[in-house]
Amino acid sequence: MYGLVSFQRDNFFTITQGANEVTIIANKKFKDKVLKILEKEKITYKAEDLASLTITIPKEALNTPGFLYYVTKTLAWENINVVEVVSTHTELTCILREKDVTRAFSVLRDGD
Repeated sequence: MYGLVSFQRDNFFTITQGANEVTIIANKKFKDKVLKILEKEKITYKAEDLASLTITIPKEALNTPGFLYYVTKTLAWENINVVEVVSTHTELTCILREKDVTRAFSVLRDGD
C-alpha cells in the first residue's frame, strides 16, 4: 500500500497494527485504491468526512508528563471528539470530523 502514496506534505497515510485489528488512515484521494487492495478483506468500520489536525510537538515537551492529555482534554472540554490519534516522535495528529477541525484549531491555538 505504501507504493500508492507519494509522501508529499499534503498527503496523509498511516497503518497501525494492533493485537486484533488494523487501522488504515489515508487521504480521500487514495480511497478507491486502498479499497481495491482490501476488496477481499472484512472491513469492520469505514469512516467518511474526517480530517486531520497535526501539532508539532516541541522537543522539550517529549519528556513532559501530560502533554498528550492536555491536547485531548482541551478538545474534549469543547465537545470535540477525537476519532483517532496518530503520532510520530515530534508530531501528534488528531483525526477529527471535518465539521470540528476549524474549531479544534482555534481552541488549541488560543489555549492557555
